[in-house]
Amino acid sequence: MTPASDSPAASGIGAPSLPDRIAALALAHPVATAILIFAASRVVVWLGVIFADLVIAPNSGPGLWNVGEFWFHRLLRWDAGWYMRIVREGYGVGATPQTEAPIAFFPLLPALAGGLSTVTGLRGFDALLVVGNLASVAAVGLLAALVRPVFGPKVAILSAAVLAFTPTSVFLSSAYTEQLALALVLLMFLAMARGWFWAAALAAGLATAARLTSVAATAALVAQVVIAGAGPVPRRLIVGAAVGVVGLGGLLAFMAWQAFAFGDPLAFMRSQEAWSGPLGAGDRLWRLVTLRPIRSSNPGVPWFLACAALVAIGAWRLPWSWTLYGVLALAIPYATVGTGAAGLGSMPRFVLMVFPAAVSAALLLEHRPRLTLAVLAAGAIGLFVITARFSGWHWAG
Repeated sequence: MTPASDSPAASGIGAPSLPDRIAALALAHPVATAILIFAASRVVVWLGVIFADLVIAPNSGPGLWNVGEFWFHRLLRWDAGWYMRIVREGYGVGATPQTEAPIAFFPLLPALAGGLSTVTGLRGFDALLVVGNLASVAAVGLLAALVRPVFGPKVAILSAAVLAFTPTSVFLSSAYTEQLALALVLLMFLAMARGWFWAAALAAGLATAARLTSVAATAALVAQVVIAGAGPVPRRLIVGAAVGVVGLGGLLAFMAWQAFAFGDPLAFMRSQEAWSGPLGAGDRLWRLVTLRPIRSSNPGVPWFLACAALVAIGAWRLPWSWTLYGVLALAIPYATVGTGAAGLGSMPRFVLMVFPAAVSAALLLEHRPRLTLAVLAAGAIGLFVITARFSGWHWAG
């Protein structure tokens, strides 16, 4: 018989409490936990749409539209209309660069949605939402899978939570390309961490068919191959160049198709003048070096600065390739869209691709449970409000 003094009750050790068991289960399965947290954040998005009219009066008028009969169709706003048009009608160019045209939008999302629509019979806009939301689930899971071996399961889960409850993560539930590009970029980094450089290059190449910002991932991959790859320097340079070509494959293919179809491989860039204005290279360079994008009162500036600060803070602990990607993922929209007439107005959406900022925030929150709850609660409130605004045709990024 076990002595009374040796029993769990006598020694003060009881069975683990329910919260302790839940925490242990979550830490044992960080990817599944990350996806569950993302699902919880989508409840906030649902509430934001359902109660949108109580938060702010919806905009209406020429150029504003509604499709579909369900609540989630109110997540199809702004640029989602261009992807719907591409799925329905294909690509075209404007009469002048100052004419808005679908060629400005990259092809991977509408290509996948169009394929899904053809195979399943789904309406084009429903297919866009399916592809976008599946990509978001994949991105959250891949983020947790990438972070866990480096910083442990807690930081992996927190990184996913930060991304899920970022107020502008409503775009992860819409028909935009950030979530698709992010999922592919994270897949690239996972493959790169395992030394699968050609698989990583393929993932990066697909990402560049979704968003121009994905070029930042290809640059990080090439740098990793050249600086930390195996073999002598000449071999690394040759392999790095080859990996870089594959990693730019989506962009290069898009440009080649534009050259064939419209006689202009840069039609997608020229079409941006409809939104950014017909600024010359000299004007853009001047705005760039004089920090014009961040000296304005544009509401996207705080998002840019906050994300840049997190990337800078994280540089002390994050793998250098992640930091390089984060810097370039901010620099590309800053130097392109940011120097145009629209400035950094879309930066609240663009920062969703800068995953090192989410990881940096998670590291800051790792040992601060009360601050973590406060940050996530504030994020949930912001997500609710921005979702309400977005679904009511108010600009959110």
